[in-house]
Amino acid sequence: PSLTLSPKGGSQLAPWADSLELAVIYALEPPRLVEVNRAFARKFGQPAPVWCGQSLQALVHPDDMGDWQSSAARVVRPPFHISREHRWQTAQGWRWIAWEETAVRDVDGQIREVRAVGRDVTKHRLAEEHFRKLSQAVEQAPVSIIITTPGGTPQYVNSRYTEVTGYTLEEIFEQQIPLLREGHARDATYRHFC
Repeated sequence: PSLTLSPKGGSQLAPWADSLELAVIYALEPPRLVEVNRAFARKFGQPAPVWCGQSLQALVHPDDMGDWQSSAARVVRPPFHISREHRWQTAQGWRWIAWEETAVRDVDGQIREVRAVGRDVTKHRLAEEHFRKLSQAVEQAPVSIIITTPGGTPQYVNSRYTEVTGYTLEEIFEQQIPLLREGHARDATYRHFC
C-alpha cells in the first residue's frame, strides 16, 4: 500500500531522521530529491539542505540507468512498493545501494513522491562476487574435489569428482565416503587427523 501525506504536511522522513539507514523523499516528475536524512547526507558528502531539488539520475551509475528508470515506473502501480539495487556515486565512490521504495500520495490521492529507505550493500555484493569466482574455480578444477564432514558425510563434490569416480550425485550424497579414513588404520589416528 502507498503512504498518504497528512493534510498539515510534515516530514515523511521523521522516523528516519537519526537512523543509520539512508532515507529520502523524491519527486517523480522530474525525479529530484525533496528531502534527505542525515545518513544520506553523510554518505553522499553534502549537508542535507544542499540535496533539496537535486537530480537523482546524476547519482546513478550510467550502466544502471536503464534498469533504474524502468524499475522506477513500477512504484506507481500496485502494490506501490519496489525493492532495487543499483550503483550510486557516493562520497566513497561507486557503491551498491539497496532501496525499499514506497509511493506517497498527496492529500488529493495523487502519487507524486516516493519514500526510499536504503543501505549500502557493497560489501555483500563483493562477497557474492568473490564466492562466485571461488565456486567457478573449484567447479572447473582439473582435480577431484570433495568436501565432507569429519565423519565422511559428503557436503560438496565438483564435477571432476563424479567423472573420476563414476558415482552420480545421488549416490554420493546418500552414502558416507571413507576417503578420509584411508591411511588411518586406527580410530585414534583418524580422530587426531580430523
